[in-house]
Amino acid sequence: MRAKRRLLSRSQTQMTRHRLNPLRLRAEILKRGLDGQTFAAEAGISAATLSHVVGGRSANPRTLTAIVHALARIPVVDGLDQLLEEIPATVKAQGALHGTAPADAQHAGP
Repeated sequence: MRAKRRLLSRSQTQMTRHRLNPLRLRAEILKRGLDGQTFAAEAGISAATLSHVVGGRSANPRTLTAIVHALARIPVVDGLDQLLEEIPATVKAQGALHGTAPADAQHAGP
């Protein structure tokens, strides 16, 4: 005789959600020379999901694993982290993740 399958409520089956450090995540993406949309594609997640995570929202373990694996797989661009230190962290992170450069970088000459 088969046991009856118990239906679980959504809250009982929902995965535990976690938050990453948004500033650290932004910095790690920038160190790899990527914008948010490109990184999301490399990680196999949607750009919207990445935007939520870098915005401080929690994410499920599968999403976090995809992000961590992508960070481990994509090499850091040598010397890029030293260049990024010259721009305030919030400005460089917001600009790169939204596909725009900071105002001073847009008008820089050769």
